[in-house]
Amino acid sequence: MTTGAWFLPSVGAISRRPGAAGGGAYTDGTLTIPAGVEAPLGWWSARGVELDGSSNITKILNKGSTGATNDATPIYAGRAVVANRAEWNSEDVFDLQSVDAQYTFGNIPEARTLIAIAGYKDGLDTTFDDFDGLISDGIGGSGEITGRSGQAYFFHAMTYFYDGVPKGLSATEAWLPSVKRGIAITNNASFSAAGTLFGDKGFSSRSWRGYVGDVLAFQNILSDADILAVHTMLAAHYGA
Repeated sequence: MTTGAWFLPSVGAISRRPGAAGGGAYTDGTLTIPAGVEAPLGWWSARGVELDGSSNITKILNKGSTGATNDATPIYAGRAVVANRAEWNSEDVFDLQSVDAQYTFGNIPEARTLIAIAGYKDGLDTTFDDFDGLISDGIGGSGEITGRSGQAYFFHAMTYFYDGVPKGLSATEAWLPSVKRGIAITNNASFSAAGTLFGDKGFSSRSWRGYVGDVLAFQNILSDADILAVHTMLAAHYGA
C-alpha cells in the first residue's frame, strides 16, 4: 500500500458539523452520532489514518469537533496497522499486536465520557496482563479506560457501562474475555483529561493489544440513554 491517508471509498472528506447538541448531524462520513447526542471532541477509528510504505499507521485523524488539533501520532517505536476482520463485520479496525503501539493526541482537558468498542488480545484472556490502557491520561487529570492488572475489569471511573448498560461505580463485574465488546466510562471534572490512545500514559509496557473499532471522547457526562445510543450505533456497524 502506498504512503498517505487511508479512507474507505465512502468516507471522502471528513464532515465536522457538530451543531449545538449534535442533533444527529455530526458524521465522520460513515457513521452519524445519534440524534440529540452532543458532538464528540475526539473520534478516532481505522477509517481515517495515514500509513507509511509498510502499511504502519503513522497518524490517526481525529474526526471529532476539535479536528486536527487532536490527531494522534506514535509515542514509541511500535505501530498499529489496519485489519479487516470477519468477526468485526469485515470493517476496518485497529490491529494492536505490537507491545508499544501507543499514540498521543495531545490533550483534551474535559473528556468526561469515553466510549469505545474493542477486544482484548486473542479474545480468550480472562485477566489483564497489566494496567493496559485503551485511552488514558492527558494533562491535569486522568480520564481513562484502563484495565486493572490481574483482573477482568477496569481501573477507575465514576460509572462503567458494558455494551451500553450501566454497571455502577468502580464495577468489578468481568469485562473479559472480550473478542468485541463495548465499554464506556464517565468521569468527574477532576479526572477528565485524556491524551493517549492504546496505552497507559508514560508506560510503554502497558499497551492495549487486540482489535479496536472506534474510540470517542465527549466533553460532558452523557445520559445513560445517550451512551446506549452511541453503543448501538457502533454495534450495528461492527456487527456486535
